[in-house]
Amino acid sequence: MSVDRARVSQRCSEVWAPGPRGGDRRGGAGLFGRGRARVLGWVWVALIWVFGLWGGAGAERAAEVRLPAGVTYRLEVLEKPRPVRVHELVVELEQGGWELAVAVAPDPDGPGGAEAQLMSPMELAARAGLVVAVNANAFAWLDGPSGREAPARWREGMRVDILGWAHDGRREVSRPERRHWSVWQEPAGRVRLGQVDEGRPVRWAASGFGALVMAGQEVPVEGRTRHPRTAVGLDATGRRLWWVVVDGRRPGYSEGMTLRELAGWMRRRGCWEAVNLDGGGSSVLLVRGVGGRLEVVNRPSEGSPRPLPVLMGLRVRN
Repeated sequence: MSVDRARVSQRCSEVWAPGPRGGDRRGGAGLFGRGRARVLGWVWVALIWVFGLWGGAGAERAAEVRLPAGVTYRLEVLEKPRPVRVHELVVELEQGGWELAVAVAPDPDGPGGAEAQLMSPMELAARAGLVVAVNANAFAWLDGPSGREAPARWREGMRVDILGWAHDGRREVSRPERRHWSVWQEPAGRVRLGQVDEGRPVRWAASGFGALVMAGQEVPVEGRTRHPRTAVGLDATGRRLWWVVVDGRRPGYSEGMTLRELAGWMRRRGCWEAVNLDGGGSSVLLVRGVGGRLEVVNRPSEGSPRPLPVLMGLRVRN
């Protein structure tokens, strides 16, 4: 992914930096060598390269994208010990003009066993009015031979069970499960991360898998397999939120992270708490273009964005 410097220079701040070396520029050290950081803080618009669904599988194309004030996008290109591309959105939660939100796809069978159906993430985000979005909850297929196995390929319209807590602000679609760590916003506005085993009043809620960072310390996590990843984190004040999407399963371009690497990344970025969301082929980052179309900023591992039941993101206040 690259940036057209001529178009960007007059409309947003752009910072080129070597790998982070302490202070607020943490994250490229540790298990990884130094990389190249590209930071864009949008005031109006910027021209960037995005994953091109309309230019052939795996193609990239230029697009103007718009982010609200108080939201910064950062691409970190790491080269050692292997190529990895990390996309970050940093959200200053006290900035006005927009709100955090969760979008849940429709229930296909009412009182039946499904909680949602799979939907194109671009369509799901557009229906909910999200201007930026990332994937959230994992899910299980209900129509396989065993009732919960994964199909060879996920398709729109499949009936699924959402894993963990999912609340879109109108209704609780899926109940909390303690083993699926959650992120939610209290009615008073504070965002929380943690374990929940019963519902409570919230503005919205979503879940992932386990914790990556607790009280500023990395959580010991197992697994050496590298995959695409998505994570959410908060700083110690609760005023800054991170969404991180790691591209993976693309040899020579971006090969993903282990959970241990992801935990270290989130801690070094400044997260006091962080949760591992669904990853793999589900990992996606969307940003609304100037023309209103949602653009895929990362490179999904399956060649195109996987249909999903839950997204979390930002919505402009009316």
